Amino acid sequence: MGSFLFLSGYGITLSLMKNKSLKYSWNEYALRVFWVLWRLNFFTLFCMALLEVPYMGYFYIPLATFWTVTTFTILYICRCFSLTKKQITLVLLGGLGVSLMWTMFPFLVEILFTPLAPIFSLDGSLHEWVFRLTLDPFGCLCGALCALYRKKVVKFLEAWERKYIISHRICCVLAVLSIAAFIIILSNPIVPKEVYYKWHPYTSIPVILVIFLVRNFSAPFREMYSPLFKFLGTLSLDLYLVQYHVLLCEHATQILVLLEGANWFVNAVFTSLVYVALSWLTQQATVALFPIVSSKDKQ
Repeated sequence: MGSFLFLSGYGITLSLMKNKSLKYSWNEYALRVFWVLWRLNFFTLFCMALLEVPYMGYFYIPLATFWTVTTFTILYICRCFSLTKKQITLVLLGGLGVSLMWTMFPFLVEILFTPLAPIFSLDGSLHEWVFRLTLDPFGCLCGALCALYRKKVVKFLEAWERKYIISHRICCVLAVLSIAAFIIILSNPIVPKEVYYKWHPYTSIPVILVIFLVRNFSAPFREMYSPLFKFLGTLSLDLYLVQYHVLLCEHATQILVLLEGANWFVNAVFTSLVYVALSWLTQQATVALFPIVSSKDKQ
């Protein structure tokens, strides 16, 4: 979740920096915001209406929506006042300061969002929203900061690479070791879950940045990617939503069995294929409907 929020802030900021016209056109800016909110919420709202699921039942969606609106608002205000890069950095650091404050004092979140309790409450309480908002409070704005200084980071990596020539094999070994260490830590937790939740907001960002640097500090390694992972990455939001209605059952404790009596592996493969296919159809429907709801042309 922290990685997704980081990449959301990074992608939003990078797209606005590349598209200079958004600086002057409110309509294009609003359309961009509407597209992101549509992509996040269309299928969620559809499931809410059809299955009577509360909005916080898909806790990631309201969290991503909140940080998306926050990031767009901060960047739009910065552009309206023609702030320099250093000034935008100070604004984002101020936002991180506010995030730090409500992470240290969660009761502030409850006070702040009490007027929005009908949207963010679950079973009549804001507890779940407070927990989720304070668990990953820095990802989106840190991603925006990284996008803001992307060119400098790229120049640093290129200079570092020229100074210390690193082979493709070493990059692969480092990547494998990083993944192995991550899996070991997950399978053998060092501290209790309650303690981990307390420190997670402060430890997740350094881990994301390390993975980001390991992935990008060598030109041959930067050019490599998996077409399968790229495809699944475009469906990440839909995979998250559809899993609750297709893949998981018994309150997300078991995987759905579609081929009763078949080998578990065969059933897992078949169910996964159906799950991915439905996620792809969901994504295609969301994208296809957007021009209709956003067009001024009444057909």
